[in-house]
Amino acid sequence: LVGSRLDRIGGNLAMWTALDALVLWAWHSPALYQAGATSDFAYWAMQLSILGVSTMFWRRLFQATSPAAVAALLVAMVQMGALG
Repeated sequence: LVGSRLDRIGGNLAMWTALDALVLWAWHSPALYQAGATSDFAYWAMQLSILGVSTMFWRRLFQATSPAAVAALLVAMVQMGALG
C-alpha cells in the first residue's frame, strides 16, 4: 500500500537527485540549521523532509537502469562530499 502511494508521487530519478541535494543543502544553510538546532518543530521538519526526499531518491534509484543509477549515485556522492 505504501509502495503504490509512493509510485503515484511520480517524477524521474534526475528530479529526485536534484531535490535530494536541494533539501540537504537548504537545511545546512546557517539560518535553517540554527532553526533545526533550537526548535523541536524545525528539527522534525528537517528530519521528515530529508527522510521523505531521500526515500523517493533511493526508490527511483532502484528502479533506474544501470547508467542512470550510476550517474545519480555519482552526483549524490559529489554533492555530499562538497557539503561535508
